[in-house]
Amino acid sequence: MTFFVSLAALPLVMLYWHAGKRLRGLILICTLLPMLTANVVRTFAWVVLLGRNGPISQTLLGLGLTERPFSLLFSETGLIIALVQIELPLLLLPVFAVLNRADRKTLEAAEVLGAGRWRAWFSAIFPQIIPAVLAGWVLVFASATTSYVTQSVIGGARLIYLPQFVYREVGVLFQWPMAAAISILLLASTGVIMLGLTMLARHERLQGHA
Repeated sequence: MTFFVSLAALPLVMLYWHAGKRLRGLILICTLLPMLTANVVRTFAWVVLLGRNGPISQTLLGLGLTERPFSLLFSETGLIIALVQIELPLLLLPVFAVLNRADRKTLEAAEVLGAGRWRAWFSAIFPQIIPAVLAGWVLVFASATTSYVTQSVIGGARLIYLPQFVYREVGVLFQWPMAAAISILLLASTGVIMLGLTMLARHERLQGHA
């Protein structure tokens, strides 16, 4: 999930970097607006969007890209689409904060030394935002892993992830020992990955670019 969120964030980050002050403000507002709505509301909005009669299905049908209406509900593709939109601000906001104070002179120096536009950006600016990217990855991973509501509503009973599995063991089967074991496994695995990303973000070389 973190990978897909990063792919979706890349063009927005590039647009934010090249945008003027007013456009940056607009992008920031559009990024913050979804966070002002409860996760439950956003999830049920995606139920409409991903449904058989939703705009995604009807648009593809109108363009002739599909022969009949289809539904992305209760599918891994639909769940990924919904979670990417829901978790995207958690990655964008730390990166935007760093870009606001990024030193453009390093970019100009790289271009003067003969680097192309893309090479100059990735060699001069990208190292400065790596700590923010890693911090965003921690937030996205933690939030997506424990997103019980979205996983249950969009994924349904066909896609069972650990939070849903724990709930089923407790609320349906009353298997408390199994639920406790899975909870500890989820907590430990999530904690190890988050700790690893946090330590990587605090590495001396990365902190030197921050």
